[in-house]
Amino acid sequence: MAAGLAAGCFLLGAGIIHIGDIAETGNLAPGNAGPILLTDFLTPIAIFVLLYLSSEASRPKSPVTLALEAELKVAREALRSYRSALEDLGKD
Repeated sequence: MAAGLAAGCFLLGAGIIHIGDIAETGNLAPGNAGPILLTDFLTPIAIFVLLYLSSEASRPKSPVTLALEAELKVAREALRSYRSALEDLGKD
């Protein structure tokens, strides 16, 4: 995720530099304007949208996941209880 954010920020910065170069010097070379300038802005937008869509915050948990989490909680409590009983057994 961090690499995607870094790449997106890098490309946005490159696009801003390209626009500044075009405004200052009128440099419309193929490596400074045209398709490269579009990708400098469209690629980060796509990266940020895809990162958001793939994040846990953007989608609710399925009923199966919620059921498994509930079972894991019960199992953890049982293990804690078992560990506590074993510790108490050794204290006698």
